[in-house]
Amino acid sequence: METTKFKTETVKTVAEYTVLIESALRSIREANSDDILLFRGQPVDEPLLPKVARLHNIRRKWDIPQRRSLHENELRMLDEFKLRSRPFLSTTPENEWNWLALAQHHGMETRLLDWTFNPMVALYFALAEADSSQPVVWIAMTTPSHILTPLEDADPFDLKRTTFFRPNLISPRIIAQDGWFSMHKYVARNDSFIPLEKNKSFRQYLTKITIHGKPLEHLAQLHLCGVHRAALFPDLDGVAKYINWRCVIDNWIHIRMPQRRSEKKKESRTSD
Repeated sequence: METTKFKTETVKTVAEYTVLIESALRSIREANSDDILLFRGQPVDEPLLPKVARLHNIRRKWDIPQRRSLHENELRMLDEFKLRSRPFLSTTPENEWNWLALAQHHGMETRLLDWTFNPMVALYFALAEADSSQPVVWIAMTTPSHILTPLEDADPFDLKRTTFFRPNLISPRIIAQDGWFSMHKYVARNDSFIPLEKNKSFRQYLTKITIHGKPLEHLAQLHLCGVHRAALFPDLDGVAKYINWRCVIDNWIHIRMPQRRSEKKKESRTSD
């Protein structure tokens, strides 16, 4: 039976979200603690599992035969990524940790789960593709004991516990998004990873914030703060998708909202 559970909060505006984050940061400062806060935005309220594990679970659910274990697939995928990516690299990652980070940031399924040091970046990722789903932001109160330095003599595929790490700044996206990762413990007997919110060593340090209100309104406020697609994806893809979004938001801002009958009468009397 679980004796501890993650905390939950609800906000309706960006201002409420900011107040909540400031309160958590103030608690750390006042305690003179070495803890840090890491944030993860999700457009869907789903378990804190890396993508390779989520897709593996979907295949299991639909009884799709698996020729190899999840761990074996990971190793083969990373080896293939190393072979095919080198012509496009100006610098080569110096260890497996940073190879994984690079593959993750370019869309490959890995055992990494994205986090950020910037709470507004997390809020953006929660809202950008929310549509009709329920966006959430997770906060992880991360202690020094939870963090492993990639330079340490540790094999990321042979970890005995879940850990957080900050990758070397090998990609403009990692820099722009102030990226961190969680590396989840793999359980060989079940061929699975443990969700962070179910990990007894971490769940008491987690807070889930449910974001209500209209995503488009929240995104417009974040845009005023410089948090948008072009800033977080500093490449041509990011610029193009940002321009698409600006077209939508500009039309939305400048469309005259329907007036109530009383407002129309008042406006008519003013013009007379």
